[in-house]
Amino acid sequence: MNLKVKFESFDNKASTAIYVYEYSEAGMHNFTIENGEIIETLIPGSKHGMIKKEDIKPFLVLSGLIAVSFKKAMADALSEIGFDGKNYEGVRAKLDAVQYHLEDMRKLVFK
Repeated sequence: MNLKVKFESFDNKASTAIYVYEYSEAGMHNFTIENGEIIETLIPGSKHGMIKKEDIKPFLVLSGLIAVSFKKAMADALSEIGFDGKNYEGVRAKLDAVQYHLEDMRKLVFK
């Protein structure tokens, strides 16, 4: 399994929908919780790239402050078991800084 998770804010960012899905040769598989059980549904037409937004259902919907608190608690819990996560923006900023530094060094060295 190669699950993907997407967070999507709505209601002026007061609520968050969490989508859990994966792609296979058969198409897009959407995971939801129904009556306390995780249900996997193959999205109709997804094998051919014909995905309708209304066919994709959220795994979980969180409202208000619980959404922010839940996301932080989830990140903390993942960190506790060894998943440190990736700070893409921080990494990108550091790489950009290194690139500018190297350009400055080239200017000095190759004058």
